[in-house]
Amino acid sequence: MATISMPLPNRISPSLKVETELNQTSAKFGFGTEQTVIRGFRAIRYKLSVSWDALTQAEANIVIAAINQQINQPSDRITYALPHESSTYRKWTVKGAPSYSYPDVGFTSISVELREAYI
Repeated sequence: MATISMPLPNRISPSLKVETELNQTSAKFGFGTEQTVIRGFRAIRYKLSVSWDALTQAEANIVIAAINQQINQPSDRITYALPHESSTYRKWTVKGAPSYSYPDVGFTSISVELREAYI
């Protein structure tokens, strides 16, 4: 398992979208009963929507290479600290495929969703 640094962290759009979800499992039994339990040690898992705006081709290649490495090698993790937790580097996996847009000639914007990984 390798650790991948978040590519070009200084170029990430300031409109970073952070969501939380409960890390839980539910089981439904007969007669309408249900049991919900928390998986793992932490109940809250973060989801992150990251975008890099107006990248040159060389910068876009760096971002795409890091995303593809995590997708092709699922045991690898991307490390990144949330802006309000500058000393806590969480580990992330890519959730879904990245999306691309072309805001101007010669520039590419890349967006991807990441999900916190527990190891």
